[in-house]
Parts: sequence; structure tokens; C-alpha cells
Amino acid sequence: MAVTGARPATWLDGLTGRLLPPARVRRRPGGSTPRTRASQGLRIRREAIGLPIVLGAILLAAGLGLFQISLSANVSAAGYSISSLEDRLAELEADRQELIYLIGQAQSPDRIAERARQLALTPINPDFIRFASPLADRHP
Repeated sequence: MAVTGARPATWLDGLTGRLLPPARVRRRPGGSTPRTRASQGLRIRREAIGLPIVLGAILLAAGLGLFQISLSANVSAAGYSISSLEDRLAELEADRQELIYLIGQAQSPDRIAERARQLALTPINPDFIRFASPLADRHP
């Protein structure tokens, strides 16, 4: 049942929220539809609405691509700096181990006795050792 004066149904564009004209246009019997200004206007409007969406999608994809490249470059730079810091840490740990070894050698009793002989130090006679009593410093 047709309603007099009814317009064809339209559909809603999801990105812009606008109502767009119907996609199908009735053809006249007996051949192709002659192009009128109204039909050309609909086509131009339909293309004009789709063009910003396509351009926006292209710009969004390009932006996401640049963001991905920037992110991967930052990750690579961080990886190189971590690698160099790990190498430096290994060098410092080797130096630390060498210093611990040298300290252990310097504290050994044999090394201390050898160094004392080099400096012409002799052991002290125990008879010459006197200890002060805590009461000697006090007044009478």
C-alpha cells in the first residue's frame, strides 16, 4: 500500500550521523535514466560525504604507521642502551672481583709478614709491653 507524497527511505551514515539519500534510484522503463540536475546533485553529495571519510581513514592509517615506526625506533634505542649498560656492568663486576682478590691477598698473614720484613720491622719483645690500668688516668 503506497502512501501519497511519501519519500523514499533514507539511511544513516554511521561516521557523520547524517541521513543519506537512498542508494538505489528507480529506473524508468525503456532504457537508462536521463541525468537531471537533481540526480547529479545526489551523486555529488554522496561522493562528497564519502571523500572526507576516505581521506580521514587514510590519514589515520598514516598516523598509526608513523606512530608504530616511532615506537619501534624508541624500543631499538632503549635496547641498545640496555645492551651497553649491561656490558659496562659486566666490566665493573670483573673489576670488583679483581679488587676483592687483591684485598684478600693483602690481608693474608704471609703477605703482612713479608711486607714487615721489607720495612725492616721486627717483632716486639713481650717484656716491653705495658698496659695502662683504667685507674692510672684518674687523680689521687
